Amino acid sequence: MAYAPTSGGYFAMKEKREVATDLATRYGNPVNQRRFAAAQDLARCHGVAINDVVLAYLVNQPNQTIPVLGGSSPARIEEGVRAADLDLNPEELARPRA
Repeated sequence: MAYAPTSGGYFAMKEKREVATDLATRYGNPVNQRRFAAAQDLARCHGVAINDVVLAYLVNQPNQTIPVLGGSSPARIEEGVRAADLDLNPEELARPRA
């Protein structure tokens, strides 16, 4: 079971340029830079927030993945609802792994 599949919200914070030092140290590497660029591109293409793409990516994996949404604000809950409606095709799902 993945405990922190969204890496503590690293991509969402990176998009806002608000990454905490501990997250930058843990997740700021070349692989995640490529994944971030791919997720950012998909978010732009679909007109959604990057966290919507991250959550949609997670729920579309072959293994059973059930993200637990943080409800720190109504906007976070709305992101989770939007992500449930976001369909990523197989090519799009492969981009973050490329």
